[in-house]
Amino acid sequence: MKITLEKLPFKKKTYDIKQSVKNMRKTYKLQLVFSQNGDMENKTDEELVEQMLDTFDEAINYVSSLLKLNDKQTDELEDLSQDELLDTANKIAMSLMGIKEEDIKEDNKKK
Repeated sequence: MKITLEKLPFKKKTYDIKQSVKNMRKTYKLQLVFSQNGDMENKTDEELVEQMLDTFDEAINYVSSLLKLNDKQTDELEDLSQDELLDTANKIAMSLMGIKEEDIKEDNKKK
């Protein structure tokens, strides 16, 4: 499956990602981390910070792994804004789960 990602700081914008079981497992693991962000009201400040750090780490690892980025490119992901990083990870995940490009764009407009 080919996917175009405009928000990345590299020249390459189109990537070929396999819809393998390995990549789907990574996708569902990322979705699990994202879903844990929904229950924030009963957590301490320390737990909230830890959850956000886990979210960033998981998103960076996910994007880097699926796009097969080198170490330099992976480091550059940390130069993205929070929204850019999470939107990129989410776009990849939604695409792998078979959600159409138009629906992804509509979902991003709602944010």
